[in-house]
Amino acid sequence: MNGPAQLTVSHLATEHVHRVTAGGEVDYLTAPRLAAVFDALPVTEGTTVEVDLAEVPYCDSAGLAVLVRALHRVTRAGGRLRLVAVDPRVRRTLETTGLAELFGGPG
Repeated sequence: MNGPAQLTVSHLATEHVHRVTAGGEVDYLTAPRLAAVFDALPVTEGTTVEVDLAEVPYCDSAGLAVLVRALHRVTRAGGRLRLVAVDPRVRRTLETTGLAELFGGPG
């Protein structure tokens, strides 16, 4: 099991789809690592960013802020960000905070 300061983030890309996969806890210590990946994505009109959080058992407010900021950045550029897989515990956090609707009901 990952400790609170452990987070793996991978990025796979095709021409118009970027898939960001995270594993571990996303908290105030690790959220900057996830943010750096989102910030480096070349997003243009028509780009889709898929976010896989299936292996993220915990996401605090810092992690939620990173996701919201990434969503705004992608949509401002004319792209689309969608959550394609979400651990049930993180899904519950998204639902409790009202952010699930913002992300279109996460996968």
